[in-house]
Amino acid sequence: MRRNDKIEQEGQQKTKKMRVVVANQVTYTSDIDPVSATIAWGGFQRDKSPSGKAIHLLRQGVDTTYKKGLGTHARSTVIYDLSNSDYDYFESYIGIDQEMQNNTSSSARFEVSVDGKQVYGSNTFYSTTSSGFVSVSLKGAKELKLVTTDSGINGNAADHTVWADAKFVKR
Repeated sequence: MRRNDKIEQEGQQKTKKMRVVVANQVTYTSDIDPVSATIAWGGFQRDKSPSGKAIHLLRQGVDTTYKKGLGTHARSTVIYDLSNSDYDYFESYIGIDQEMQNNTSSSARFEVSVDGKQVYGSNTFYSTTSSGFVSVSLKGAKELKLVTTDSGINGNAADHTVWADAKFVKR
């Protein structure tokens, strides 16, 4: 695919040609069924926050809405069977949904395990913490486990955790 970009520079117009190749195939986690989903409050939400609204994360200081993702109030475990897939990566933005904005009770941690081995563990997220990003290799993986914990600070009050734009990627 070819694309022409016009760039204005000090009143002058320049044309820049570039070749763009899209090579990723994406399957959103919300579009497939997990093997199991245990959620502390509100149930398993596809493409919604834990309270059933749109997913919002604080991203680089800006409240950002996501159309795809998982709402999983803290103390949750979601497991996907990957034994019949050939995904290369799992990727997601993570954090406390902004419907809990400035709620001092919100705190959680995120963990990702592949084939029973934890490959990612976050610091504690609060309602005022900007989102994080997770990218883990799934090459040859048979199982993916997504976990949120209440971080041990004050129980799971207001821990509206989300996996925004959560997807499996084939490159």
